[in-house]
Amino acid sequence: MSPEEPSPRGRRPRNSLSRPTILDAAKKIANIETVAEVTIRKLAKELDVTPMAIYRHFDNKAEILSELLDEFIREAEVLNHSENSWEEWIHSTYEKMLVALAAHPYFLPLLGKSLILGPSAVEVTEKVLNVLIAAGIKREHASRAFITLMNYTIGAATTQSSMGNVTRTKDSTLKEKSIKKSAGNMKYFSAANHPTLMDLATDMAQSVAGEHFHHGIEYILAGFKTEIAEKI
Repeated sequence: MSPEEPSPRGRRPRNSLSRPTILDAAKKIANIETVAEVTIRKLAKELDVTPMAIYRHFDNKAEILSELLDEFIREAEVLNHSENSWEEWIHSTYEKMLVALAAHPYFLPLLGKSLILGPSAVEVTEKVLNVLIAAGIKREHASRAFITLMNYTIGAATTQSSMGNVTRTKDSTLKEKSIKKSAGNMKYFSAANHPTLMDLATDMAQSVAGEHFHHGIEYILAGFKTEIAEKI
């Protein structure tokens, strides 16, 4: 028996393997370890099947990751809302993205990969582009606006997942400890030598961690609205 084959005693029943089952296993591995650890061999071991059994459902690892990402986007339901203005709609859409990504940070590396866009990803991209264009942004600039919003959201989600929450306190000692923890224990930080940072670091940390995420969106939208005003 080759090392890739499951043991006869623990073998999965014939015809019990499916695409959803494989995706669930991939999600489990990504959550416990990292997306990089989602391999055909590891999936086969997790599901107690041979690697060839996985290939009967997916052509390769890239296809699994693409579908995994698209399932995440679909379940996040970032388009499931309606607002009175395009600015409010953009705010809600990207705040929903942030919440979903912060809750499942193991999907973040997938957003930087050259994966085939699934139907859910295509739908979100198309909708956001159309909203931006309808608001008055030039078509040739809409893609840049979309990428800018995505980069900001991905960056905020990445920082939030790595920093955690900042403790709110007026006590300077506890405040400094909280800031050091949330900022990754900055080696050269001290309240005595860096009073401005000490005064603003909590707010800065809370901002990138999501509490003031919408302020950043407002700054980005302000640039868009300047362009729109220039067209009028």
